Amino acid sequence: MTIAPGAPSYETASGEVASGQTVGITATFKNETTTQQLGSANLFWPAGFNVVSATSSVGSATVDSVPSGAKACTYLGAANGPCVELRNLSLQPGQSFIVTMTVMTPACQQGSGFTWLAEPKQANNFSGSPGNDLGLDAANSQPNSSLDGACSLGWSTEPSSAKTNAVITSNSYAAGSAPAVTVLDQNRNPVPTSIAPVSVALATNLFAKLNGTTTQAASGGVASFGDLSITAPATGYQLSASSGTLTAATSNPPFNVTNQVVSCTPSNPAACSATDGTANGNHAQVNATPTSAGLLLESVNADDATQLNCAGYTSADPNTYQVTTPTDWGKTVTLTIRPQKKLSGPNANKILAAQQICFGAPADFTTTSGPPPHQPTTLPDGSTGFIGLLPDCPKIPTGPCHARSQDTTVTDPLSPNGFDLVLVAVIPAAFAGDPHMR
Repeated sequence: MTIAPGAPSYETASGEVASGQTVGITATFKNETTTQQLGSANLFWPAGFNVVSATSSVGSATVDSVPSGAKACTYLGAANGPCVELRNLSLQPGQSFIVTMTVMTPACQQGSGFTWLAEPKQANNFSGSPGNDLGLDAANSQPNSSLDGACSLGWSTEPSSAKTNAVITSNSYAAGSAPAVTVLDQNRNPVPTSIAPVSVALATNLFAKLNGTTTQAASGGVASFGDLSITAPATGYQLSASSGTLTAATSNPPFNVTNQVVSCTPSNPAACSATDGTANGNHAQVNATPTSAGLLLESVNADDATQLNCAGYTSADPNTYQVTTPTDWGKTVTLTIRPQKKLSGPNANKILAAQQICFGAPADFTTTSGPPPHQPTTLPDGSTGFIGLLPDCPKIPTGPCHARSQDTTVTDPLSPNGFDLVLVAVIPAAFAGDPHMR
């Protein structure tokens, strides 16, 4: 800023400074009068800025931050809030002085037009009416600062796997801290002064819905999301976080959402059972044999109902079931199928005998077409694995197989046949791979 010719002038540093930082800013005052002194001034900083300290090359500089009960600095005779009080300057015509300030800039703002204001007077003690103020040389003034807005977001607490429609925390399938996003400066340091609103959304698996409070204002630079949940089972979920012009962030590593989650222990194996199904009457029941404490996970139609397909076979159940346990757990999966149309055949036993089980897993296994090796393919969750029809179980199963001796039918008035089909698969503990089945 400069004062009009014939009067004192002043200039504030212009140009870009870092947002959300403690920076140094200087203001230069020059007396352009021919006869009058520049004795004192009040220098007001832009909204959102905060001058922490100030020194002057002449006279004194006092930061008046208007604490409770104090009198605000005046501008044109009216209270105007905090300022730097410059006193006893005695600046003669043609002379200049510099005010050096330590300033906290507003966090994560970008742009120009952050205006500094000053009211200079002839008197050293800032006395006199507004009519005795010295004028501004508008043509030579540089009253604005600009901010670089160089902030970004980062996940300080990552979301972890959760049950469908259950609250997502930092711990998989368990209570934990709320997922949180931190506002970071250009050096990736937290910006504790930021109150920026942060919004989160699904970055992957967009067929599902993210429920909960998806926009939170940062407090101390951190936005926490304590009630988020996801409506559909799938693997590889990630959340994106955004806030205006700040650089967005995506949670990592990916996490999963599962329909059924059962905590199992060897001391209570009977409790290690999960059942999941759909409105069309089909369901799968998994009974696992835990050899250690762990989780039994089961979902139906995970990954947006991506179906498991065995070439040349059409399943009577349109659903795909996915089961996950520790690799050393044996398990039995019972599929109960309500066919959507009447199946051909003279009786229930012949219909049942015609059914097979389509099976997929990351580890190769013996199929009805023969033992490994088989050509790898893509499983419903996008991973690489093997797919085929299960062979009938031998007396002592050594791999995944169809336990036909346990297959049966159950009466169901809602079925086109009057009965449902019950197919049983056995997966020995020696088989290291979690199955997809239909």
